Amino acid sequence: MSNVTQNALVMFFFVVKIKMHRQLRLTNVYIERKKVLGKKVAWASGVTILEAKDDELVDILFVNNLPLWKNVNLPYIMDVTIEIRESKRNKRGARVLHAIKCHSIKTLKVEKKSDTNDDEDDIKHSLNDKTQRNENFANFIVNTFTREFPSLNLSSGNGIFDIAGGRGDLCRELLKYADIVKKVSLIDPRALMKCNNNDKWKTNSIKDICFKYFQCEFNRQFINNNREFLSQCSMFVGMHPDQPTELIIDCAFEMNKPFCVVPCCVYPSLFPDRKISTGQGVKKYNSFIRYLLEKDDSIQSKELNFQGRNIVLYWFPPAVHNIEKRNNKRKLITTNESNEEEKKYKKKQKL
Repeated sequence: MSNVTQNALVMFFFVVKIKMHRQLRLTNVYIERKKVLGKKVAWASGVTILEAKDDELVDILFVNNLPLWKNVNLPYIMDVTIEIRESKRNKRGARVLHAIKCHSIKTLKVEKKSDTNDDEDDIKHSLNDKTQRNENFANFIVNTFTREFPSLNLSSGNGIFDIAGGRGDLCRELLKYADIVKKVSLIDPRALMKCNNNDKWKTNSIKDICFKYFQCEFNRQFINNNREFLSQCSMFVGMHPDQPTELIIDCAFEMNKPFCVVPCCVYPSLFPDRKISTGQGVKKYNSFIRYLLEKDDSIQSKELNFQGRNIVLYWFPPAVHNIEKRNNKRKLITTNESNEEEKKYKKKQKL
């Protein structure tokens, strides 16, 4: 084969490869977090409408083409040309997009709306920086559950179970309340990374400070295989746990355990069957919060003092109750069971 023929074949396959990677210009990408990995590489995470009609979670990779975002405050709207090279989602359920060029970035001014449309995202920002969210959340967990539910021992059994807790930042913040929180456990599918930080809480390996650590996804299979472990946790918590958000709540109901979660992404394409009481589908943040609150009338909510999606939902089970499901809605009915019946009920819950 001549050199001319070889060069022609190389050019042909190169052109075919380029055409296989579709390029799109996305003019309205809502970016709520970013991570710079050096002078040439960075990630931007957010939500946009990609191929489906519903919002999709996306992670945009920039290599040698970082946007001019140093002095731009999150969240913002990005106009960017991307290339789709992977069809599958990553571990957190996001579509991975490769940035070709960022055309513009506009700061998103979030103001409280006069009307209350459940399908509109109304994200209220506070004075605290977003990096303080785990500190704020840990403070809320300790103060709220020790004050409102004094009978709860946060260090009992396997301790507080942090679900989809990433590198363990929330666990470290909880352990700073050493007199109250003595045990924490963690589950997250992502591999742990070393932290170069002088803070003693950062230098300690999360495996060393956690009572139990699971590097896997929190799903039905994990619940079925670890019921004994879950039944011995003091409570379930999650800071922006993404896909497992609803499952954390359902598992807490099943195990009769307190929970405290801060929902974030909605994932309407992954959970298309979710509906609120009006019959509307759950596609936006506010309707997602409403959907979770409608699971039980005794779930409480509060706005935390940090930037971004900061609504916390929490619940503490009554001492004795029966569970009934009517019209796919869980209701709690307080009763006056005897001690013997109560023991039988708790034993049944552990099975």
